[in-house]
Amino acid sequence: MRSPLRALTVGFALTCLTVVGTTSTAHAADGQLTLSSGSASRTILYDTCQPPRQFPFQQFQIDAFHNQPSPGCQALLINQAGASTVLCVGRGTVPAEFRQVRLVQLQPGTAPPCGFGTTSTG
Repeated sequence: MRSPLRALTVGFALTCLTVVGTTSTAHAADGQLTLSSGSASRTILYDTCQPPRQFPFQQFQIDAFHNQPSPGCQALLINQAGASTVLCVGRGTVPAEFRQVRLVQLQPGTAPPCGFGTTSTG
């Protein structure tokens, strides 16, 4: 069971390095999205959402998130059925129907702020 998770972690780390590698060393990434499940988490760092970018997240269940988007950007979760939801800005929990996420998409748009006890908005 650890071997597929380790392979997923390594693959995700390489994806993050690719995204982070596109930023210059003098400029830190403006956007950050952290998706978590229990003690495991995945973080996407980015400077822009133009053009929109997609990150596959197969076999990773998400319970919570911390979304700090770049200005003018929003993060979407796309589930196995193809439905999507926009994540609010801040911290929140993921609705049950989006915990088995297939893709994370960063695209132009404005996400609402998270409120007290808020789940992601759709």
